[in-house]
Amino acid sequence: MFTLLPASGRRTSKYTMTGPEAAKATAVLDGITGVSYQGRTLTVPGEPRMYEILHERCGLEPDESATKWYEFTISGERSITAVLDREPTFQHPKKDLLREYQKSGVAFMDAAGKALICDDTGLGKSLEAIVSVDISRSHDRVLIVCPNSVKYQWRNEIGMWSCLNLPVYVVTPKTAKKIIQEYTGGWLVMNYHNMRAYKDLLLKTYFDWIIFDEAHMLVNRKTQAFKVASSLKKRHLALMTGTPIGNSVEDLWALLNLIDPDSFPSFWRFFELYVSYTEDYYGTRTILGPKNETYLRRELAPRMIRRMKEDVAPDLPEKQHVLRPIEMTPKQAKLYQELAETMSTKDENGAAISVVAAVSLVLRLRQMVSTPAAFDMEDSSGKLDAVEEIITGTDEKVVVFSLFLRTIRAVAKRLTALGIPFAKITGDEDAEERDEAQRKLREGEIQVLLCTTGAGGTGLNLQTASIGIFIEKHWNPREQYQAENRLHRIGQVHNVTIYTLHCIDSIDDTVERVLLRKQKMSDAILSEALGEELNRFRKKTTPCQGA
Repeated sequence: MFTLLPASGRRTSKYTMTGPEAAKATAVLDGITGVSYQGRTLTVPGEPRMYEILHERCGLEPDESATKWYEFTISGERSITAVLDREPTFQHPKKDLLREYQKSGVAFMDAAGKALICDDTGLGKSLEAIVSVDISRSHDRVLIVCPNSVKYQWRNEIGMWSCLNLPVYVVTPKTAKKIIQEYTGGWLVMNYHNMRAYKDLLLKTYFDWIIFDEAHMLVNRKTQAFKVASSLKKRHLALMTGTPIGNSVEDLWALLNLIDPDSFPSFWRFFELYVSYTEDYYGTRTILGPKNETYLRRELAPRMIRRMKEDVAPDLPEKQHVLRPIEMTPKQAKLYQELAETMSTKDENGAAISVVAAVSLVLRLRQMVSTPAAFDMEDSSGKLDAVEEIITGTDEKVVVFSLFLRTIRAVAKRLTALGIPFAKITGDEDAEERDEAQRKLREGEIQVLLCTTGAGGTGLNLQTASIGIFIEKHWNPREQYQAENRLHRIGQVHNVTIYTLHCIDSIDDTVERVLLRKQKMSDAILSEALGEELNRFRKKTTPCQGA
């Protein structure tokens, strides 16, 4: 049996047990930060998931104090998730314009107060957040932090959906200090750089709401952006991202810590509980994937809402992926082989080169596979020949993505020679130029939009195009997914075809293996509907009477 040691002073609550039961639990929880085994007594952090592990996995019975505390704690979790089972009852002048799943999203945010909004890209997360602000009791001071490219899009969305009649201030490099110093209320929209640069001024305001758009930009707990975001004072918080897991399950910790720092105080406890890894003699960890997925889904259920297009927008046309094998041209293959032969993974002393140097070598190979023009050579490229073939073989609108600016320029040169109208979005454009490029595509003035994956992957509405071409895949599945769903979103009326160009027997094979491993990590947590796990969870517990 295990019992609860209540919190006192600065001490947090803990579960404790002794004897054979302690040894049994130690075998399961050994190596978890915060778990201590001394003098045949085991103490475990007093958290709901620890209770469940002790009870369900270790087969230990809780005493009355532990049970009462657990029931009281998860009653809050159940009350939030129960919102998704009920008809949304909030009032808003534009409620009838929302889809049913969007109404549920608003109700969930209203109940949670602080939440992860992880709906699939293109389902309307921004309008859900805006309406949630409107219906909340406190909404006079709202901070929106987003990529620079979508600041004005947020202004437009607020104008469309908010009924508060509050002023909207969009921070620019010239106006940033003045606007923030004089800010007393309204919608304050800025990019992540502004948030970091003016953190001291922002800390003087207690915000009713803070909304982080593309919140996956905060998953690295060591960055200044995460540290500033953690320090800002707020009543309500919305973290919006269609891709909460990128490289590893550990990405979730920073987002959960922002929402509920008391429940997620330790990164390493989270890592050791939910990340499967190996560790070598030197302490280097290799991530294998997730573990304890059932318990992680329980952590997420009252804090995260996630709906996929196929589940809530069945009227949305299909999205088809086509992996097109490509052979390099003879000249390109020769240049690729010569480049590969000049590279070495050892330094002059025979030691392994640094990770940074290795990444640089891989980057050069990927550039050559795309086009030798990246090295100011003749543009002899099997991939760009395929891009030409796809574009000239259709009357549909096309968006071409590449990781490399020089590759985009090479494609632009080819389109100019073919007389095909196009526009570019590469990150050098201001907001007006981005809007103009989207308008030209939308109104048919151009057939092709060329984008670097970074610049084109956020904040664009490209649903008038039905063909996407990725000359290379991004290392991070999140960035890849974000970019392709610029086309596949609400408002799309045609089936979408996503072409990925893959040079066989090249560095592309390595990229594909890495991406497959990363995607398996994400799927283990996110592919199973949180609702299914929640239903199983409810059957195992009963509401705390009088809680």
